[in-house]
Amino acid sequence: MNNVEKLKLKRLFKLAQQLQEKKPWDFFEEIGIFAVTLNNRKTPFYCVFLQETIVACPNKAALKGLFYLSEQDQMPDIQRLRYQQHLALYFDKAEDITSDYFETLMECDVQPQEQKYPFFESAMPGLLPDNLVKQEVQTMIDILKQINDSMEQLDQIKELQHNLDTQIVHRYFDFEQKKWSFNLLEMIEQSLDVQPIPIKKDALKKISDAKENNQQWEVDVAYTPVMVDQKKDHRQGVIRVLVIANHQKEEVYFQKLVTLKDDSNRMMVDQVLDLLLKTGLPNKIYVRDDIVLSLFEQLDNHTNISFEKSQTLPTIDRFVEAFVYQSMN
Repeated sequence: MNNVEKLKLKRLFKLAQQLQEKKPWDFFEEIGIFAVTLNNRKTPFYCVFLQETIVACPNKAALKGLFYLSEQDQMPDIQRLRYQQHLALYFDKAEDITSDYFETLMECDVQPQEQKYPFFESAMPGLLPDNLVKQEVQTMIDILKQINDSMEQLDQIKELQHNLDTQIVHRYFDFEQKKWSFNLLEMIEQSLDVQPIPIKKDALKKISDAKENNQQWEVDVAYTPVMVDQKKDHRQGVIRVLVIANHQKEEVYFQKLVTLKDDSNRMMVDQVLDLLLKTGLPNKIYVRDDIVLSLFEQLDNHTNISFEKSQTLPTIDRFVEAFVYQSMN
């Protein structure tokens, strides 16, 4: 690393260890979610404080995903990646530290506090969680600084008298007064619903006239732990597969790799429509979450197909296991 990068990392580690001492997860327990709008952004980061962890979500959708993820205790771990989009700071012992990260710590003169080092994580949809990139280092410095400074202004926050269930404390720079200030934002609606994918009327008519086939299907863009070949200076992506399968027996009707360039939602709906026209209408289609459920709203309204959410999709989850085994052997 060059001298500028080293200086930034040193500052980042220093701020992290200052917060480790101050324990903001205790401080913000009575404040709740804390939003910070940085000077170079029009929308805030939403900061969530867990035990010895700070998670900064870059937008409302990421915060919704974090909320939703906390409730998915039955979902396979690899499938939970789809909801992760954040920058995070956490503290842990050095037992599983990589040699490269340990070298960075030593180069920045970082010593453990309470036998723990600061760790950072960047998570983005479709990619494996990884270390911060250069731009994210500066972003994380700015976020942690505002959290650190806010801890000295608890009286100002309390004067807002906000409702934890309906409001979020928001820190922003007031350019008129030339200082950092606080106000309140409305709490984010936690629903993951998205706009349904539009289906043409003639296609809906053909599908509604199709015969029923007494099957039950599973549909998902499934994540796998198999990695895409990494390009230089690019993050490691995971292989995703669009799968349409039989819920009652281990039979896969359709599978196709999904790239980061693909519109996975449109692809999913189009392939389901194609299969419905070819094979008839199943009694029920199981999907992974509210996002996929809302994509098929038109089919739900115009056909007798029953759509149901399930954190686990047995046939697809076993397909992922078999896919991983074949990829590794």
